[in-house]
Amino acid sequence: MANNRLITKRVVEVYAGVLLEAAQADGRETVFALAGQLQQLIETVRGSVELEEALQDQGIAAEAKVDLARRLFPADADCLFALLKVMFERDDLKLLAQVRDAYTAGAEAALGAQFMDVTTAVPLDAATRQGLLDKYQQEFGCDVLLREHVDAKLIGGIIISTHGRVLDASVSAQLKRARRVLSQVRGGER
Repeated sequence: MANNRLITKRVVEVYAGVLLEAAQADGRETVFALAGQLQQLIETVRGSVELEEALQDQGIAAEAKVDLARRLFPADADCLFALLKVMFERDDLKLLAQVRDAYTAGAEAALGAQFMDVTTAVPLDAATRQGLLDKYQQEFGCDVLLREHVDAKLIGGIIISTHGRVLDASVSAQLKRARRVLSQVRGGER
């Protein structure tokens, strides 16, 4: 069993290493963008049971799966789709989240930066963006690269995530917490 885990770990490292090398050939922006594209791809696949089943179906040719992925996930990243083709051929799609994690760790090390996802209800203005960069560069002691997302459902506030840690200071999260507290108070909403 431990031997299988070591083999899987090595396969993941190879996938991530090859992807990082290909991204580095295109430059710093591609290295950073590809980490976000991997995350979006995983969220897209996990968001649809039918899509996940189709991509794991051994009866569907790898090239057809790549074509499907290209249609559903338009990204300008040939190296990502080349990797997917190999993963489909080897039935390794189940390793995609591990490849993302290994790629992100390698990309951060290669760029000397920490990647952060920032989600707000409206686009960040320049002053807020710079304030976040200053604060977290000082906290982490390295460059910080922000991947910005806009989600109107937040109402307001901000969600910051990096390496599995999430700081949710959104208005919607604050309202949920208030509702939970009030529902536990005698006579509160149930």
